[in-house]
Order: sequence, then structure tokens, then C-alpha cells
Amino acid sequence: MLNSDNFSMNSHLSALLRKLAQQPTAGLVGQLQQLHKQTTERAAEEPQALLDMLFLNAIHKQFKPRAELCADSHPKHFEISQIYDLVINNIPLLSMSHDIVNHAIKHVIADGPHSVLIDFGIGRGIQTAKLIESMAKHSCLQTLTVIGVEPSHQALVHAGRSIARAAQHVAFKVVFKPLECLAENVQADGLRASLPDEFNKLAVNSSLTAHHIPSTAERIAFFEMIRSLQPDALLLTEPDSNHMETDWCQRVENAYIHYGTVFSLIDQLDIGVTVKRVSKLFFGQEIEDVVSLADEQRFKRHESAPRWLEYLAKTGFQIGKPALGGDAWEAQGVSFRKEAQGYLSVGHKGINVLSILHGKCC
Repeated sequence: MLNSDNFSMNSHLSALLRKLAQQPTAGLVGQLQQLHKQTTERAAEEPQALLDMLFLNAIHKQFKPRAELCADSHPKHFEISQIYDLVINNIPLLSMSHDIVNHAIKHVIADGPHSVLIDFGIGRGIQTAKLIESMAKHSCLQTLTVIGVEPSHQALVHAGRSIARAAQHVAFKVVFKPLECLAENVQADGLRASLPDEFNKLAVNSSLTAHHIPSTAERIAFFEMIRSLQPDALLLTEPDSNHMETDWCQRVENAYIHYGTVFSLIDQLDIGVTVKRVSKLFFGQEIEDVVSLADEQRFKRHESAPRWLEYLAKTGFQIGKPALGGDAWEAQGVSFRKEAQGYLSVGHKGINVLSILHGKCC
């Protein structure tokens, strides 16, 4: 169902979606079910069919809310934490983005001598631990305080352990302060209370977190709150696809291009069949969120890079240009390009998948 030249949905399915959205007759739903059955039968053997199956599962659920998804639509024999670590460590789109952001953060905080990193959506601490380990030779830094914001208690516990292990390999003192909270519920006064009495540099990292904030107003409030702390740098990493689109059909097509690009990258990696499949099924849960859930239930509300630029500009940030490499480069099938607006686009085969923005207080 994919047009191989640009990862877009083919015209047959696109037309069927439009008809279903207008009037989901029994005949149209029957066509969808037949297409779903045919694709599911091919999904075990054909990489492309797995993408189609995951989308058809989600589309079918939109019109048949009580219908069971295909039994193979979620990863088996893996804990959620294992899957997340597997994806982060094996998909270069993510791991290399971590490295780029960490380089920028390190440039801000390394000379401290007393620095603070506020990490929104710290998760299990993979990126932060890598940052600390990469600073082993920075003798100027004496203290690094990491304030990790994360709604999952279990993830925060794991992050604390990962950061403690990384701290054993550096000369400076590392203090970890967990804050169990959703990003949109964090108050500036609460963060200020967690700050040390003395610090010279403050960096804020928000990696794949801000799109979980439900509304535009809450997103603006989130960035205003960060701006009030007067950070030396804000590093924002977000998927680049409009899943806030109110037109359901257009949102599905946007998602198809986005995840089709991600799946194409996964297919070319030398990571084994099982890891590829589990990685795709991980993203399959995002597809279900974007395509089939009601607006008030959705968790994945991605937006395009220009929208994130608007949020930062509106809340008093200017965009600092990335300081890595030339204007464009490629590695492991992932392309990096410095855009005229100042952000770094991270993509595959000409389609941007992630955007990295470096905000500075005006």
C-alpha cells in the first residue's frame, strides 16, 4: 500500500479512508476487513506488509472499536522496559540524536564548575548516563546536579541506578534529584526548590517528551515555565509530523509517511530479524494511538518542526544553530541537515523524521 518513492499511502487505500470517514457503510467496512485479512496473512514474511497490517489494525479499530487487534500486533516475550532499551540502542535515528544533543549540552555545562541539567522525560536515564560518561575527561566540572522529570516511578528508579553507575567513571560529583511528575504539571517553583544553592550553568533537555503535552495552551505554558528559569540552553528533540491534524484521514496519511520512513530505516539495519520486528511492533503501539484513539485518549500528539519553532519564539527563545559537522551529512542511513530556520533535521531518504532545536533565551 506504500508508494516506494515517497513512503506515502497509495491512492486506493487513501480513497477508501475518505469514504469510510464520510459514511462507514457495511460494504466499505467489509472491504477494509478483507484488505486487513489479506495483509495479515502476508505480514509474517513481507516487511512492507507489517506496516500495512499495523495501520489496518488501527483503522479497523476506528470503525469497529470493540474488534480485537491481530494477535501479532504487539511484541511478545519482552518487557516494555526491554523493548524501549532495545529500540533506543539499535535504531541510529535515536541513538545518534542523543549523541548530538549530548554534545550540545556538554558544550554548555562542561566548564561549570557547578552545573545543572533538568531532563524532562528522562525515562530510564539512557541518554543522561551516556552524557555523564562522555564527560570523564572534563576536569573543570566539579558538580553536576541532574533533575530528572518523569511520570514513571519505575523508570526514575532505573535512571537513578544508571546515573550512579555512570558517575563512578567521572571525577566530578553527580547528584540525582528525581521528580515524579508529568511535564505539563511541573511548576517553576518546584524546580527552583530542587536547584542547588550554587550553580553556574543550567541546561534543559526535553527529548521526545513535549508531544505528550495535550494542548497548545499547555505546551506554551510549559515553554514559558522553562523560560522563567533562564536556562543557558534548551535542547528540544521532537518527531516531525503533524499528528495534531484534526482531519482524521489527513492525520492517518501523515502518520503513514512518518512511520513508513522509520520502518524503511529499520529494514536496512543489520540488527537481525527479531530485533527489527520487535522495533516495528513498538512503533505499532504509537500508530494505534495516532490512528484509532479518541482525541481525549491520545498520548502521541506530534507536530511539525515549524510549530515547535513557533512555540519557542512565542515564549522568548531564539534558535541557536547546531555546531556539529557541515551543512549536511549522512551516517548509517540517517541524514542530518542544518535547516535555514536554525534547527537540525534528522531523516531518511529525504524525509525528516526528527527535529533537534537548540533554544537560547532572548
